[in-house]
Amino acid sequence: MSVPDSSVDVGWFSLGTGFGEIGSAVVGGHNRWDGVAGAFYRLEELDIGDFIFVVDAQGASTTFVVRETRMYDPTDDATDIFTSDEGIHLNLITCSGEWDPSTRSYTKRFVVFSDLLSSVLSRETNL
Repeated sequence: MSVPDSSVDVGWFSLGTGFGEIGSAVVGGHNRWDGVAGAFYRLEELDIGDFIFVVDAQGASTTFVVRETRMYDPTDDATDIFTSDEGIHLNLITCSGEWDPSTRSYTKRFVVFSDLLSSVLSRETNL
């Protein structure tokens, strides 16, 4: 996944699952870019149970529910962002922590794990 070229762009991990397909679509965006708020500036404000609304180019809306949030070090094994179950997931990633001028990067990575709303409702009604 390449790093987005601006504060408002996001990057999709194109070697992984496509958006809305079984598995985990993984999207990364900046929290800050060149001193201004980035696309994922407020990502860390999401809580378990919050909704994420995604609107595609045709105007169709898809709703995901936040299942978990997690902080990683840049060197951590984060392969769990690619869920291997039969659900449909959207996982969002941004940098967090402190800016390290020597590496020109932040010291942490923040990930939001979310599930397609209809999948969550199906699980809850089958309990």
